[in-house]
Amino acid sequence: MVALLQPPPVERRHPIRSILGDPDDLKFRSSMTLFAAAAPEEAIFEAALEKFFGGKRDALTMSRLQEDAPPPKPGPEVATRSSWKKCLPVPEARVALGFTASYSGEDFEKFKRGSIPRQMEDKWFIFYEEPWLFFHRSWTGHGIYGVRFETDAASVIAVESWVSRDPIYKSTSVEYDRKILRFLIEAMLLGRQMPFPIPGGLTPRAPAGAFQHGLIGRGYPEKRFEVGGTDDSAS
Repeated sequence: MVALLQPPPVERRHPIRSILGDPDDLKFRSSMTLFAAAAPEEAIFEAALEKFFGGKRDALTMSRLQEDAPPPKPGPEVATRSSWKKCLPVPEARVALGFTASYSGEDFEKFKRGSIPRQMEDKWFIFYEEPWLFFHRSWTGHGIYGVRFETDAASVIAVESWVSRDPIYKSTSVEYDRKILRFLIEAMLLGRQMPFPIPGGLTPRAPAGAFQHGLIGRGYPEKRFEVGGTDDSAS
C-alpha cells in the first residue's frame, strides 16, 4: 500500500478506480476506514483516505462501526476510570517525561473533570485519580501519559510525569511527547487555542492534516500545514 501512496508523474496519475477497478476501489475505501478507526496511531491509513478520497471515510463502514461499538458506561459528568468501556492498567514499560508546568486552581478543577469520549473521533480518554491525571487512547484503552500534581496556596504544579514505551505506542521522542501532552492539556482540557505541534521528519508526500487526525482526531479543529517544516511553538 505504501507504493500506492507515492504520487506518480502527473501524466500517469489516475483515479483509484482505474488502478484497482470496481468494486475493489470501494473495498479499499472501506478497509482504510476500518483500519484508521482501529489503529489511529498508524498515519498511513489516514494518508490513504486523504489521497484517494479527499479524507472522506466510507459512510457504511462508519455506520456499522458505530452500531457495533458499545456505548460509554453511564456515569457522572466527572470522568473516572470506569467511565469508559476500555481502560488498561498503567504500562510497565514507561519512562520519565520531565513535563513541568504550573496551573491555577480553576484549571485544576477542569483537570479533575477529565474528558470522556462522546463519539468515534474522540481519541483520548482522560481522568483524574488523586494525585495523577491519566491519558488513555480511547480505542485501545492503552495508557500513554501520566502527570502527578502538587498544590500550594497559589497554584497547582506538575511535579512528576511519565510516557508509555510499550511497543504498541510508536513514539520514541520524549521531547515531542512533552509537546503533545501540553497540547492535550491546553487544547482539550482547558479549551485554549493552541497550534498543534508538528513533528520534524514527516515525509513531504504526507497529506496535510493526516498526522494530526491520526493522533488527536477531529474533536479539535484540524490544522492544515505544509509538510516538511516543523512547528515547535507548543514547547
